[in-house]
Amino acid sequence: MSLQTLILPWQRLTQPAVSPQEVERYRQSQLLASIILALIILTGWFYFFPAIIQWMPTTTAEFFLVVLAMGTWAFAFLISRWGQYERGAMIFSFSLLFSIAIIPFAAPQPDSEYMMYYLLLPVLVSSLFLPHSVTFMLMITGLVIMAILPSIHPYLMVDQMPIFYITAISIAIILIMQHRSQIEVYRREELLAEEGRYKALYEAISDAIVVHENGDLHDCNPAFEHMFGYTWDELRHIKIVELVASEHQEQV
Repeated sequence: MSLQTLILPWQRLTQPAVSPQEVERYRQSQLLASIILALIILTGWFYFFPAIIQWMPTTTAEFFLVVLAMGTWAFAFLISRWGQYERGAMIFSFSLLFSIAIIPFAAPQPDSEYMMYYLLLPVLVSSLFLPHSVTFMLMITGLVIMAILPSIHPYLMVDQMPIFYITAISIAIILIMQHRSQIEVYRREELLAEEGRYKALYEAISDAIVVHENGDLHDCNPAFEHMFGYTWDELRHIKIVELVASEHQEQV
């Protein structure tokens, strides 16, 4: 089985129901759907099915909470496929925090180390899809959960909670994503400035320029309008062949 055979079904499963011309929304929605689907598959493979066949010690409450979390992730997956990736990311991130806060009370042997991995995931997801203020709020909420849990859970201790690592890595994620966002803003500004320069040249040049496809006119510069004596509002409803002398129309 080739890699392409696996990639194509995955792309169909995660393809959002929005136009590919909305590039940012399309890509962000598909990326979020891919992340959620991967987590659902991994959770099912490494927890859900072993728990069903009793390969892994678990409690009924823990099993129910994991199923509830997977159902919430599936809902976020559907929302992201509808193109509403911001709402999907919000539901997904907060469902992860809720799971981290509740599951230790239902697990037979809660492990504080697992919180380091699962608390980083909502911060990472939020930094990719949501404003930095939401990411910072998620980080603070996660740290508060880690600080409170040892005081109300008999098997968790403060010195075992990786608060320092969570804080350091979360801040690093936020700073890196903020830096990337600033780079994207600078690139867009440069692109707009360059586009403005080309547009000014396009409109000022004395040579007639027209953009067409299959005979339909898509754009033209003022020199083209002046050459044929039409405005763009008039030209957009004319086939390019109509502007050509009748003896040359067959060649066009």
